[in-house]
Amino acid sequence: MALATLKYPFAVLWAVAVGGAVTLSLCGTVIINNNSPSAGYNGFYVGTMQIATQVCLLVPQAFCRADPCQRLPQKWPLMGGLVSVVSFIAIPAGGALGAQAVLLSQLAGMLSGAVVLDLWSGKLRLSDVKQWVGFAVILSGSILDALSAGGAKGQGNSLALYVFYAVGVYVVGVGYTFQANCNATMATPLGSAVRATLLTNIICVCVSAPAWAYLQAVAGIQPVLALHDDWPLWLGAGACGVLYNYSFAVLPQIIGYTMTYFIILASKLAFSSATDAVGLMGVTVPFTRLRAAAIALVLIGTILFAWPAKSSTLADDDCGQTASSSAPLTSEGPSDKKSASE
Repeated sequence: MALATLKYPFAVLWAVAVGGAVTLSLCGTVIINNNSPSAGYNGFYVGTMQIATQVCLLVPQAFCRADPCQRLPQKWPLMGGLVSVVSFIAIPAGGALGAQAVLLSQLAGMLSGAVVLDLWSGKLRLSDVKQWVGFAVILSGSILDALSAGGAKGQGNSLALYVFYAVGVYVVGVGYTFQANCNATMATPLGSAVRATLLTNIICVCVSAPAWAYLQAVAGIQPVLALHDDWPLWLGAGACGVLYNYSFAVLPQIIGYTMTYFIILASKLAFSSATDAVGLMGVTVPFTRLRAAAIALVLIGTILFAWPAKSSTLADDDCGQTASSSAPLTSEGPSDKKSASE
C-alpha cells in the first residue's frame, strides 16, 4: 500500500524531470552548434548526428522484444522520416530565438496539424467550442511569447531571419503531427512503436547522407561537431528522445495522458524560461510580464483543449521533441488508456 501511495508523486516528479530534460537537450544541441560560424548549415550536421545517436540507443529496445515483425502493408508511412530531415531548423532557431520560443512554435504547429487531421477524421467537430477556445488561447500564448522573444539579445539577427526561423519551426511542428501518424500506422505491423520510430530515424539518416556529402565535399562547408569535447551533450541529447518516448509509454498508465502531458509542458516552460533568462544558449530572453502572460495563456489553453480531450494532439507533442528528434512513439490522445508501445 505504501508503495502504491508513493507511485503517483514519483510519476509526477518523473514527468517534471522529463520536461526539464527536453529543454536541456535542446540547449545542448544549440551549444554544440554555436561552435560553428555557419550556424544554419552546421545545424543540419548536428541534427543528423543527434538522430544517428538516437538510432544507436533505440536498437537494443527494438530488438529485445519478442513481438513479431511483419511487412508494411502500406509504404506512405515511410515518408515520416522526411520530417526529421528538416527538423534541424530548430537548432539554429534556438540560438536565435531562445528555447521557449522554439518549443512553443513547435507546439502551435503540431496543434494546427492535429486539428486539421482530427477535423478530417471526425474526432473534432465545429461544435466542440471548448476545444476551439483552448486552441485559440494556446495560439495566442505562442504568438505572445514570440513577441516577448523579440527582445532577445546576444546574436544580432535580422527581423527577416527571426521570422524565417519562427515560421520554419512552426512548419516542422505541423510535420511532426504527420510523422506521429506515420509511426502509429507502422507500429502494429512492425510489432512495436519503438521499431516504428527506429525505422523513421534510419530513413532520416539515409536521406540526409547525400546532403551531408554535398555540403561537405562540394560546397566546402565543414561540420563543427566537437564529438570529443562535447560527448556528454551528444549522449544527453540522444538519450532525451528515448527517455521522452519511454516516459509516454509508462507515465500515462499511472497519472493519465492529460496529466502527463500537462506536467511535462509546464516543466518545459519553466526550464526554458530559466535557460533563456540566463542566456545558456548564447541568446538572452528576459523573463518579463509579457512572457509570464504567454505561459499562463498556453497552460490555460491546454486545460481547455484537453479536459476532456477528443483529439490525438496532446500525446503527440513534439515540443517534447528535442530539436531534430522524431515524433513521439505514442499517437493516442490524453484520454486513451493504453500506450502505442504496448
